[in-house]
Amino acid sequence: MNTIISKHGKFLILNSTLVLTLLHAGHTFAQEKIDPLKETQKVLTDKTKRDAAIKQEGSKAQAVDQYAEKIAGPQGKEEMYGLSADLMAVIEKESGGDPDKMMKILEEAQKNPEAFYNRFSPEQKAKLKAIAEKAPKPSKP
Repeated sequence: MNTIISKHGKFLILNSTLVLTLLHAGHTFAQEKIDPLKETQKVLTDKTKRDAAIKQEGSKAQAVDQYAEKIAGPQGKEEMYGLSADLMAVIEKESGGDPDKMMKILEEAQKNPEAFYNRFSPEQKAKLKAIAEKAPKPSKP
């Protein structure tokens, strides 16, 4: 499997945990006539809102966030959340906005990250590659 996919694709897939949680919040947004996609993207890209959502969701979301920083560094983590926000639009379009279908897409992505990566636009692939190239090199024990 492509190194970029294996290293950063894991974060994007793990990030689906947080994204799925935010999608469930989207039901509330919809009742309040707030666009769930835009609100989810806002939470992913606004550090203050994201930190609040992560804190609210607990240890699993915190572990995803910590893993992102470990593999990409602080700046790379922010870029990865930005890419995740971009990908939400793709997932929303493919699913027709159906939260159950969105969850199924993300569950399939967990099983086959390479197939998920193949859904990326050339721009999204370039963003992921740039993040991977800037990421700190793992330290050897």
